[in-house]
Amino acid sequence: MFKIIFPKALGFIEAKQQLFLNFIKFIVLLSFLIFMYHYTFLPSGGDENVFIADLGLINTKGWIFAIEHKISLVFMILVYPLTLFFKDYVAFRIFNFLLFLGLCFYFKKNECNRNQMFYYYFIFYSTTGWYLLGTNDVLFIVSLVIFFNETYKILSRQKNYNISLLLCGLLISFFTRQLIYVYLPVIFVSLGLIFKAKIDFKKSLKIPSLLLVLLIVINIPSILKNHNFSYDNKIPPKDVKSNWVQRQYLAQLMVNKGELKSEQHPTWTQTDEYLLKNGPKSLPDNAISSLTQDYKLTIIEFFKDFGIVIFQSLRQSSIMVLTVCCIFFYYLSRRKTDYNLYLPFICLSMIAIFSFIIISNVETRWLIPVFIMALVCYSDLEFQKKLSPKIIFINYLFMIMMVFYGTFRVLQKF
Repeated sequence: MFKIIFPKALGFIEAKQQLFLNFIKFIVLLSFLIFMYHYTFLPSGGDENVFIADLGLINTKGWIFAIEHKISLVFMILVYPLTLFFKDYVAFRIFNFLLFLGLCFYFKKNECNRNQMFYYYFIFYSTTGWYLLGTNDVLFIVSLVIFFNETYKILSRQKNYNISLLLCGLLISFFTRQLIYVYLPVIFVSLGLIFKAKIDFKKSLKIPSLLLVLLIVINIPSILKNHNFSYDNKIPPKDVKSNWVQRQYLAQLMVNKGELKSEQHPTWTQTDEYLLKNGPKSLPDNAISSLTQDYKLTIIEFFKDFGIVIFQSLRQSSIMVLTVCCIFFYYLSRRKTDYNLYLPFICLSMIAIFSFIIISNVETRWLIPVFIMALVCYSDLEFQKKLSPKIIFINYLFMIMMVFYGTFRVLQKF
C-alpha cells in the first residue's frame, strides 16, 4: 500500500510544488511567532539566575571585584548598557534576540545560502526558543556558527569568506563559555583545513589581534587572582564538598535505578551524603575519571545518549540533522573526501564527543552551533540536487507534523 501511495503523493507534491512550499513557509512563520510570544513572557529562572547574580555583583561590588569572582565577562560587558533601561532578565533576552537577528542578517547579507528554504529551516529550528533565554549561550552559539560557516565557505571555495570575521567569532566564543574546550577537537580540525587551503591570513589579522589584546586586558583581574579567564561561576555552594561531575554521575546512577527522573539531578546534600556513606572514591571527581570509573556504564551511556540526541534532533530539526550524519557515512563508503564532508564531520563528531564525556543527560543546547551548521549543509545539498526527492519530501512531511504538534502543545499552555 505504501509503495502505491508514496509515489502518488510525491507526484502530487511535485505538481503543486510552489503551493506546497508556500504552505510550509506560512505554518513555520506562524509557529515561530507563537513560540516567540510564549518564550518571551516566561518568568526568569534556571541559568538566567546566574547572570542576574553576575549583574547584581557588578552593581554592588564593582567590575573589578566581579571579574575576580568570575562572571561571564564578555556577555556582561555587551549586555550591560541594556540593563540601564530594562529589568535584568528582560535586558538579557532583548540582547539575545538582537544577536539572533544579527545572525539572520549575517546569513542573508553574505549570501551564505543559495537555497532560500534554508531560512525557513532555520526559523523552524528556532521554534525551540534557543535565542530567547537570558544566558550567554546565544553569544557563544552565534560566534561559533560564524566561525564554522566562514570555514565552510573557505573549504567550498566561495569568494566571499571573511578571515577577520572568522577569527573574531572564534575569539569571542573562546572568551564567552568554557564549553569551547569541548569543541577544541573540531576547531583544531577546522583550522588545519584552513591552513591546508593556503589562505593568506596576514591582511586579516589587525582587527582580531586588537580584539585578542582587549579580551586579555579586561580579564587581567581574573588572571591575577584565579590564573584563568573570567567565565560564569557555577561552582557549588561553599559548604558543599562534592562537585558537578560527582553530582551528574550520581544523577545517572539514580536514574538507572529508577530513583530519579531523566534530566533531573540529586541535591548537593544527597551527593555529599552518598560520598560520606560509600566513600570518596565512590563517585569520580573529574571528567577523565568519570569515563574510567565503570567502563561498561560509559559504553552503555554513550550509545544511549547518542540515540537520545538523534531522537531529540528529529523534533528540533525534522530529519535534517539525521540526514547530515548519514551523509558522512555515505561519503566515506564512496571514498569521497571533498568539502561536503566537513559539516557532517563536525556535527557527528560533537554528538559523539558529548555522548562520550557526559555520563548523565546530554543537553542539545550544547550542540546548537553544529545543529545550525547541519541545516546549512542540508540546504546546500538540496540546492545542489544531491538529495533524493524522497528524503526532501519526508523532511517536509516531518516538519509539518512537528510544527502542528509543537504549536498544539504550546497553545495548551496559554
